Formats: sequence, C-alpha cells, structure tokens
Amino acid sequence: MNHEAEVMYRRTLMGAERMLGSDYKDIVRCIYNPAGTLHKQREYEEVERLHLHRLTG
Repeated sequence: MNHEAEVMYRRTLMGAERMLGSDYKDIVRCIYNPAGTLHKQREYEEVERLHLHRLTG
C-alpha cells in the first residue's frame, strides 16, 4: 500500500511542478507526503535525495 501511495504522491508532485513551476514556494509542501511515505518504507537515501532536489532547485 505504501508503494501505491508513493506513486500517487510523486505524480501529484510532478503535476504541481509542471503547472506551477519548480520555483513556486508551495512546491516545498508537496514533498512532505512522498517523503513521509518513503520514510515509512525506510528509503532514507531517497528521502534525502528528494529533499536535496527541492532545496537546490
């Protein structure tokens, strides 16, 4: 079930980035759901990569 949620959250994040642009300030909020799902799956390196990608643009 967590994998399905991860896929859904990632699609939502990608759609938000396309529509709003990756520099949009609220995009940062969109990473919390996929990051939380990945954290529950103990995918810590992927969580870190996701956060770093957002921080560096």
